[in-house]
Amino acid sequence: MKKAICFMLCAMFLALPAFAVTSAAPLSGITAPSALLIHPSGEILFEKNPHEKRNPASVTKIMTMLLVMEAIERGDLKMTDMVTGSDHSRSMGGTQIWLAAGEQMSVSDMLKCVAVGMNDTHFVNASGLDAEGHVTSAYDVAMMSVELMKHEVIFDFTSIWMDSVRDGKFQLASTNKMLKTYDGLNGLKTGYTSQSGYSMSASATRGPMSLIAVVLGAKTKEARTADISAMLNYGFATYTSVTPSADTPLMPIPVKMGVAPAVPCRLADSTPILIEKQAISGIKKELSLMPFVSAPVEEGQQVGSLYVFSGEQQICEIPVIATEPVARLGFFGIWLMLLRTAAWGTK
Repeated sequence: MKKAICFMLCAMFLALPAFAVTSAAPLSGITAPSALLIHPSGEILFEKNPHEKRNPASVTKIMTMLLVMEAIERGDLKMTDMVTGSDHSRSMGGTQIWLAAGEQMSVSDMLKCVAVGMNDTHFVNASGLDAEGHVTSAYDVAMMSVELMKHEVIFDFTSIWMDSVRDGKFQLASTNKMLKTYDGLNGLKTGYTSQSGYSMSASATRGPMSLIAVVLGAKTKEARTADISAMLNYGFATYTSVTPSADTPLMPIPVKMGVAPAVPCRLADSTPILIEKQAISGIKKELSLMPFVSAPVEEGQQVGSLYVFSGEQQICEIPVIATEPVARLGFFGIWLMLLRTAAWGTK
């Protein structure tokens, strides 16, 4: 299991684009020893000791939820599958629903209970309870959270304020009180132990933009809430999010030696672009298309790029891709093309 988790964390880092901290005015007044504000694209908006290794307490369960979501996506698990409790899990203590040994509960109900680039991470248990060597960092928690948010169904669980399991006999109340007090908050996980302090990974969405704020090791619950609120307020006040439309009309690209003279193209699906609100008027776009492509052409093959600039700084490159395949001419087709060229001077 440890090898599988390490492999997945490495894959996450490789899959995420590399971004630098933006040049917006710095955020001050964050009291937690480690904190980070990030956009789902991977762009970091604020950081404070982001790679400092700390015990995350129950924020650990973000990884648990991510593993479950990926198992469901692979088809290895279903929401309706039943999980059987054990003496070992019941003995762990901490926040739990006291699932008796042999008692069964669906994956969906278990997720309710759990929900209500990570080189710094080493988990030795799934509960987040204090244990030697059980550490992560604000940066790694943010990376886990970015990946988890790609599974939108998770918000059906992380946004729960009150619910029940066991046919309504066992009531659940979220430890994330900000669900009721912060506009747009929809997850993800709080954590606390006496040794690790108060921690949280919070996701919030307003309009087209989502943000993730992470705090590790705050001294009090109130300090944790204040830091999360300050980072999210800063992000929403300073930035806006734009997603270039894949339906933007583009000219077809000529094809040499193809069964079709040209191939239609479009912008590839892209992640939202984060832009400082004060810089919106300075946004420029430059389209660069190949003058031609040689057959065969594959569907999805890159044939150009759309570059987005803020002033003189390039902030995004979006591939332009072929929307259909174009096969190469066979012998007979080439012979006809040469014949037409000789007779009429056209292909």
